Amino acid sequence: MATRAIWLGSARVASLASSAARHNAVRMSSMNAVSRVQGRDYNNIHTTAAARNDGMLKQDPVTESTTENSSAQQDQSTASSSKQTLDTKPKSKRIRRGGGTPLFVARNPSSATTSVGNLSKQKRYLERQAFDYLNENEKVFKDDDVMRTLMLKLGKQVKRLDLVGSINTCAGIRDRMLHVERQTKRKASLTPPTYIFHQLLTVLGSYGDLPRCKEILDEMRACGKEIGITELELVLRAAAFSGGADEVDDILSDLVKLLNDRGEPGKEGKDDLSQTQADDQILQADFMRNWTPKMYRTMFLQCQMSRNLEYGLTLLGAAGRRSKEEEEKDPTRQHLFLHEILDLTTIKAILNLARDCRHARLMSDLALWFDEGASKRTLGYDIWMEVLRCCAEEHWFPGVELAWERSIRRGLFRPDEGLFMSILHCASRASQPKFIEDILMAMKGFGQVRNEMREWHLMPLFDAQCSKSDFEGALRTATKIAKLAHVASTKNHLLALSNPFESSKTLARTAYKAFVTVGRDGSEDGGVITHSMNAMIRLARKTGLHEMALKIYGVRKYLADGLKVSEAALPKLPTFYLELGMNADMVGEPGKEIIRQTITQIQDMDTVHEQEISANKRIIQPDIATFNALLGTAIDTDSRELAEFVFRELNAYKIKADETTYERAIVLYVAQENYSDAYAFLQECQSKMIPSKASFLAVALRCLREDDDRWINIGQEMVKNGYFPGGELLNALIKGGHISAARLGELSRSRERTKDRESDEDDYAE
Repeated sequence: MATRAIWLGSARVASLASSAARHNAVRMSSMNAVSRVQGRDYNNIHTTAAARNDGMLKQDPVTESTTENSSAQQDQSTASSSKQTLDTKPKSKRIRRGGGTPLFVARNPSSATTSVGNLSKQKRYLERQAFDYLNENEKVFKDDDVMRTLMLKLGKQVKRLDLVGSINTCAGIRDRMLHVERQTKRKASLTPPTYIFHQLLTVLGSYGDLPRCKEILDEMRACGKEIGITELELVLRAAAFSGGADEVDDILSDLVKLLNDRGEPGKEGKDDLSQTQADDQILQADFMRNWTPKMYRTMFLQCQMSRNLEYGLTLLGAAGRRSKEEEEKDPTRQHLFLHEILDLTTIKAILNLARDCRHARLMSDLALWFDEGASKRTLGYDIWMEVLRCCAEEHWFPGVELAWERSIRRGLFRPDEGLFMSILHCASRASQPKFIEDILMAMKGFGQVRNEMREWHLMPLFDAQCSKSDFEGALRTATKIAKLAHVASTKNHLLALSNPFESSKTLARTAYKAFVTVGRDGSEDGGVITHSMNAMIRLARKTGLHEMALKIYGVRKYLADGLKVSEAALPKLPTFYLELGMNADMVGEPGKEIIRQTITQIQDMDTVHEQEISANKRIIQPDIATFNALLGTAIDTDSRELAEFVFRELNAYKIKADETTYERAIVLYVAQENYSDAYAFLQECQSKMIPSKASFLAVALRCLREDDDRWINIGQEMVKNGYFPGGELLNALIKGGHISAARLGELSRSRERTKDRESDEDDYAE
C-alpha cells in the first residue's frame, strides 16, 4: 500500500510550537506572547486537552464540530496530540521514531523511515491518479464548512504574523482532515492544498526561520507539490531575514534557474557585464535580468539587515535600468517595474539603510526622488521626520531644510527637544541665521510650556549671526540671552566675534556702527550689554583700531543697557562718536597723539552732556573687564595718558582692580624710562593679593638689566609664591646663590600654580 502523508506528529508539533513561541516574542509584546503560550487567547489556541475537558471549546463552533462523532480512542489520541502542541518540553517517549518535518509525518510508524525507492513509488502513484481525484481532494477543503472556516482563520493569523496561532490552527485542520477521512472511509489520505503551505512559508519567512521553511519545502515534495517561483520567493525572504549570505545566494541561484527556464533567453543585459564585477555572479546583469519585483524587495530587506549599502545601491540601479528598458519597449509602462518594487516597506528599508550607514545626503536625495515620481506613493510625514533627524545629526543642512518643510511645516509635527537642538546646531554650523529664526518662531506656535524659549536655544543663532557677519543681529541676540538669566561670558563673545573683526578693518567699522545702532534702540529688543561692549573693545584692538576701542568706551554713556528698563530718553549722540579716523592703527608718537586727542574729546563731551548722562539710569555700566581691555590698548600704543585715564575712571566707579589689572599696569610702566611706577604697582598688588608670574618676571628682569638689587628680593618672592623663574632670571639666582637647588627641583617637579582668570594670548609680549 502506498505511503500516505498526514499532518503533524504530536512531538514535532510540540517542538515547533515551542520554537514558534520564541520567534513570536520578537514581534509581540512579552505579555501577549505569554498569554498566547499559556492558552489565554482562546481564539488562537483552542486544542489543549484542558480546554476540551473544561468545555471551553463550546466557545469555538469550529473545534466543536471537529470533535463530533469521533471514537473515544481517536478522541484520546487527538487530545494527547493537541496537548503536545503547547508542551514546551515534550517527553522523549512521545517522539515518533524517525522524526519528520514540522508539519507532515507518515501516519504509519514504518513510513517515517521510507526509502528513496518508496518515495519514488508514492510520487508515481500520485502521478497516475486521475485529474478527477485531485479535484475531489480540493473539493473537500472547499465544501467542508469547518475546513473552510479554519483556513480563513489561518489566513487572518498569518496576516497578523501570529506564528503560534497559525501552528495551532494547522493542528485543527489536521484533526478535521482525519475526521473527514474516517467519515468518508477514504482509501487515500487527503493532501493539504498549496495555500496552506504558502501561508506557513509566509509566517515563518517573516521571522527568518529558514530551517523550518526548508522543511516545509521537503514536505511539499513528499506530498507531490511542485516547488515553484512563489515558494522560493517566500523562502528567500526567510533567508534574507536570517542574515545568511550563502543561503541567500543558493536560493537566488535556484530562482534564477527557474526564471530563465520559464522565460525566453535573450541577450539583454549581457553587454553590461563589464560594468559589474566579473567574479561576482550576483552583480551580473545577465543573472538579474529576469528577477521579479518580489525578489528585489526581499534583497533590499536583506541589504538593510546586513547594512550592505553598496549592494543596495547596485540593486536600485539595476531596477532602474530594468524599468527604463521596459519603458522603451512599451511607453505605457512608464516606471511601472520600479513602482512594483518600491512599496512602502521597501522604501523604508532603503532609507533606513542609508541612515544606518550615516549617509544623510544620500538619504535625503533618495527620499526626494521617491517622493517626486520614482515611487507611485507620496512619502508620509513620519518618514520625512526620520530624514530630518538623520540630516540634523550628521549636519547636512540642505537635507534639514528639505525635511523640515515636508515634515514639520506640512505635517505640523513637533520635534522633541533633542531633535530640535540638533536642527539648531546644524543650521548654526551652516551659518543660516534666517532659518534658525524661522524655526524659533515656528516652535512658539506650538504654544506649549515646554517649548518656552531658553538661552541654549539662542546660542546657535548667535553663533550663526556672528559667522554671517550679522553684527546687529548678533548684538540683539546677545541681549536676549542675557535677559534669559544666562549672561554669555566675554570669552564666548570674543570667540564668536573674532573672525569677522580680524578679517578686515572695514568689517570692524561696520560692527561699530551696528553697536551704536542697537544701543540707541530704546525698544524692548534694543540695547546692548556690558559683555558685548567688552568684546567690541578687545576685538577693535586686534585690528589695530585703537581710536575705535576708546570711542566704544566713551559712547556707552549715550547707549541703553539691554538689561535695564527705563522711560528716560537717551542723551543726544554727538557726531564725534560716528567719526572714525583712518590712521588709528599707528603706534609710537602718532598713535599716542591720536589717543590723547580722543581722550580730550571724550572728556569734553561728558562735560557738555553731564546733566543728561547723570539723569539717564539706563546707560551701560563698565566692569573690571572693560578697564582691563582698555589697559591692553594702552600697552599696544605705549600710552601713559590712556592708562591714567583708565585709573581715574576705575576709581570713579569704585571698582576694585584684580590681578590682571595690576599685571597690565606693570607691563606698561616697566617699559617706561622711569620704571619706579611699575615697582610701586607690584608692591601695591602684593599688599592685596598674590601677583601673577608675568608681574614678578617683568619687574625682576628690568631691575636685573638696570643693575637694581631689588631683583633679588623680587626673584625670591616669586619662588616663595610657587612660581618657577626661567631663563635669565633663573641663571642669575643660581649663580648668585640666592636660591637653593632643592627648592628649584621641587618647583620643577610640581605643577605651577594657575588661577582661573581671563587672559588674552596676544595682549602683549613679556
